[in-house]
Amino acid sequence: LCTLLHSKGMLANSHTGLVNAHMRRPALNGFGMTPSEDPSAGTMSNYHGVTWWADGYIPKGMEIFVGYGDNWFKHREDDLGIIPFYSDFEEADRLLKEFWEKIDGNPESELAKELWEYLWMEGTYEENDRVRIAMPRDLKDVERAVEGGTALFSVPDAIRDFSWLEEHGRCLDNIRAGKSSIPNAGNGAFATRQMRMGDIVAPAPMVHVDRKDLEVYDSEGEGDDPDSPKWFAGHQILMNYCYGHPDSPMLLFPYAPIVNYINHDHEDFNVKLQWSSMPNHRNDWFNMSVSDLMKEEFAGLIMEYVAIRDIEPGEEILLDYGELWDNNWDDYEENWEPSEDMDEDPVSAYDLNDHFTKVRTIDEEPYPNNICTMCFVRQDLESHSSESIETQWGDAMKWEYEHELYRILDAARPCDVLRRDEVSDVSSNADSIDPHADIYVVRVYLRDNDKEWIVVDVPRTAIEFFDDSYSSDMFLRNTFRQEIEIPHEIFPKAWLYY
Repeated sequence: LCTLLHSKGMLANSHTGLVNAHMRRPALNGFGMTPSEDPSAGTMSNYHGVTWWADGYIPKGMEIFVGYGDNWFKHREDDLGIIPFYSDFEEADRLLKEFWEKIDGNPESELAKELWEYLWMEGTYEENDRVRIAMPRDLKDVERAVEGGTALFSVPDAIRDFSWLEEHGRCLDNIRAGKSSIPNAGNGAFATRQMRMGDIVAPAPMVHVDRKDLEVYDSEGEGDDPDSPKWFAGHQILMNYCYGHPDSPMLLFPYAPIVNYINHDHEDFNVKLQWSSMPNHRNDWFNMSVSDLMKEEFAGLIMEYVAIRDIEPGEEILLDYGELWDNNWDDYEENWEPSEDMDEDPVSAYDLNDHFTKVRTIDEEPYPNNICTMCFVRQDLESHSSESIETQWGDAMKWEYEHELYRILDAARPCDVLRRDEVSDVSSNADSIDPHADIYVVRVYLRDNDKEWIVVDVPRTAIEFFDDSYSSDMFLRNTFRQEIEIPHEIFPKAWLYY
C-alpha cells in the first residue's frame, strides 16, 4: 500500500466499480495555542494530515478513484442516468465470463452472435437493469471487457500513458507539509526539490463559493426557531483558506494537495498567483456574472503558484496575501483581546489524546461538557463476536481488532467507560503503570438505531476524545477572518460588485 498526497481526495473522481483509494481520518493538532493568550488561536483548522491509501495495486498512469457512495449516484440519476454499482459490475463480469466460455472465446461464431442477440432482445431485460448497463452493447467489445473487467471497460481513458500526463498534467509533489518557520502559523508548505524562477510550484483547482454562504449568525433561541432574533457574528473558518477580492461577492477555495499550507509574507515571498493555461481551465468564465457562475455545478477554474525566484529544497513556500490582508492582520493582532465570556481556556480533545493518561470511568470525575468520549469498535462486531460475556451491565461482546480500525472515522462510536481493569503488574508508583496495558469495559452507542453494545477488553488505544460540535477554538467569534487577495490586475472585472 502507498500513501497518496494530502488533500488528494477532493481532486479525485469516483467510479462505483473502480475505487482504488480510501481516506484515512485526519490528525488533530491544537498547535499549542490557547484562546486566552494567542491571537492565532482559531485562525486555522485543527485538522490536518488527511491521507489517501491505495487499495491494492494501482497501475502506472491510472486515474485515482475514491468512493462517493452509491447514494451519491442514486440521487443524481436524473442528470447522470442509471449508474451500475460495484456488485453490478461483478455480476456483469461473471455473466460475460460464462458467455465467453460457452462460445469458446470465438465472438465470430454463429453461436456467439445468436446468444448475444438474444441477450439484448427487447423484452429480455429492464431498461434500468444496472447489470445490463454495465455490459458492453457490441459483441466485438466483449473480449476487451472480459480481459480488463466491465468497470475498466466503461472508462476507456482510466489509464493514461506518461506522454499524455506530461502534456496535460501538473506535478503535485513539488511541496510537502511541515511545521512553519513562522511563529504561531501552524503548518507550512516546503519545497521538495529545487525550482527555478518561473516554474509552476503547484496547481490549484478552485471551487467557487458565494461569500454569503460563509456568514455566521448567532441567536438567542434554541435550534432553528424562526421567531428568535438573529445577528451577524462573523464568518466560518473556511474564509481564511479562500481567495477573492474585497469588491466581489465570490470566493474561490483551492483543493490541491498542500497548497492550503502556503503561508503569508508581505515582503519576502517567493511565489505569486497566475491563472492556469491548462485546457480544462475555463477562461470563458471570466466574462460571466457571479450570479450565472454560481449556477455552474462543477469546478472549472485553476490558478497556479509560480516561483518568482529560484527556490531551494526545504525552503518554505510563501505568498503575499495582499496589502488588505496584511493591514487587517496587524490591526487585529494589535487590538486583540480574549473573549469576554472566557474565564479560562477550555480543555481540548488534543490535550487529552496522549494515550499515556488513564481514561476516567463514569463513576470518576467527569470530563468537561465540550469533550466527547469515542470508542473504535469494528462495525461487524455483533455478527463477528464468537462469544457472549456476562457483566453487571448485561451481556457483552469481546473487543476485536481489524485492519486499519483506528484510521476509519466511521468506526468511532460514542461510548461510556464503565470500568477500567489494570492488568499490568502494579508497582509502588501507580503513575508508572502503562495505560496501554489497561483494558476497559465500555457501553457503545450505535448511530444507526437506539441499540447499545457492552464491549469488554477494550484497549486504551481504542478510546479517544473528540471536541463536541462547535466547541473548539475554530468556532471562536472574536478571531481573525479574512480571505487571501487575488491581485486586482488579474481579477476578472465581471466578478466585481460594480
